[in-house]
Amino acid sequence: MFSKPPMHGAYGATNGRKKLVWLAPITVDMGIAKQALIHEAVHAAQACPKGKLMPIGWNYQLPNTVDREIAGVLYRNYPHANHDVEREAFMMQSNPKAFELIAAALKNRCN
Repeated sequence: MFSKPPMHGAYGATNGRKKLVWLAPITVDMGIAKQALIHEAVHAAQACPKGKLMPIGWNYQLPNTVDREIAGVLYRNYPHANHDVEREAFMMQSNPKAFELIAAALKNRCN
């Protein structure tokens, strides 16, 4: 749903237990709505079937500069316990098959 996420300052959020994804309307104006949607959809798939975020196990090779940037964002903005799920979500933002892979994961994991 396009509405302000329940977390202050977030561009998106996911509630795996309630199966809800929020995207802040400003992501459209900023030109990052697609990336935010992919990121939150990954979290939705990670939350199935138990409602708790668990890495799916995707491994997509990224250019070193992108990988370092993601690492920096993780270390500055996320608790260490969340790094694996957040890294997977950030990694999928640049995967050309992201929607296809996420749709398959949602179908397989969330039934």
